[in-house]
Amino acid sequence: MEKRSLLDEIEDLNFAIHQHIHKGRSMVEVIELLKKRGVSPEKIEEISLLINKKYQGVSRILCSKSKRAINFLFDFLIVIGILVLIFLAIPPLTFRGSILFVLLIGIIIVYLIPESLWGQTPGKLITNTVVVNEEGKIPSFSWILVRSILRYSPYHCIVSAFLNDRPKHDVYSRTYVVSKKRWNQLYASPRMVKDGLCG
Repeated sequence: MEKRSLLDEIEDLNFAIHQHIHKGRSMVEVIELLKKRGVSPEKIEEISLLINKKYQGVSRILCSKSKRAINFLFDFLIVIGILVLIFLAIPPLTFRGSILFVLLIGIIIVYLIPESLWGQTPGKLITNTVVVNEEGKIPSFSWILVRSILRYSPYHCIVSAFLNDRPKHDVYSRTYVVSKKRWNQLYASPRMVKDGLCG
């Protein structure tokens, strides 16, 4: 087997992290990909340990799919409720052809603002779950914006309905929805995590 340089080893580690964290592949799949790249078993084990040490804390406390379904359903009903209230309060002629604009307002109120501030939507408050990044911290506004945009994209809705892996708005925004109780136990208080004082 050809000897790999230090740069090759760094590239292998970055490749593995990208595949596992950003592409949402399991570690079993990542190991197979590393084998195809010609990485030695010793280096594969080393890379696996590094990834587990840095990232698996969040992966261990992911919330269940049933809770995610409740989150989506409850939040979606609130968005629809906001949409209906706006149309009832303002004459329909004012919003002719502007359903997307009103929907955008609902998404900002239900998703963008609360997730940016507290990592939770109304649905997540009910199920006691929270959205965090791969380091266990509340994501930045820009990544929450990515989540919010992708969540209602037609591509995301179709793909998420048929694939049994992490939702694409999680993968592309580098975020996870986890149990808030277990998150508090693992990463201390939400305020400390938000301020970057732990994690």
